[in-house]
Amino acid sequence: MGAAGDFVDFDLSPDGTRVATIRFDERRRSSDLMTLDLSTGLLSQVTDDPTPEGSPIWAPGGDRIAFSSLREGRWRTVVRAVARGADEIVLPSSCSEPLSWLPDGKSLMCKGVDHLQLWQSPVSGSRSGFAVANSVGHLPDGRVSPDGSWFAYSSDRGGQREISVVPLSRGSAQVPLSLGPGDFPRWRSDGRGLFFVTGRTVWGVQITSGA
Repeated sequence: MGAAGDFVDFDLSPDGTRVATIRFDERRRSSDLMTLDLSTGLLSQVTDDPTPEGSPIWAPGGDRIAFSSLREGRWRTVVRAVARGADEIVLPSSCSEPLSWLPDGKSLMCKGVDHLQLWQSPVSGSRSGFAVANSVGHLPDGRVSPDGSWFAYSSDRGGQREISVVPLSRGSAQVPLSLGPGDFPRWRSDGRGLFFVTGRTVWGVQITSGA
């Protein structure tokens, strides 16, 4: 789909019609946020910044994208509308990289500054958010459940990257989920299943309600 390029991240829009992606420009030694229309193959540039960007995540309504940007010499999470030149919201430094939107589109789950902390941050207002879990190990990836109650993530807290889930309420304990290595957790659309990758194999776990 679309023109060839050095693409490093991508996320499918909620309606399945577009892809948000990061394209690296070798000449500028930087990267920008792009969108790809899957029906036409048209690739549109959203940002044009001298600093690198990464980790695009569509908002539930498909009208905004959260992404990370190396501004002020450190990674920050930025939220903006899809149109080029649209206004941006830069989240507090405690939210260094977006992982997943909450279903209401009002908050984001993020990596903390040291990538060892799981942080929930509102995308507007004066509140700075709060830590959902501490000392979780390095967080390569994670997703909020469709009902907004749980967060599934992969981390190396136990020495290898494994899948865990944590309730999205303060002071809640993390629950191990995979019996071994795991990456890239993704919820089933009804919230009753979770998929993740081990090596070259995709595993599925059935999720039931309750504790």
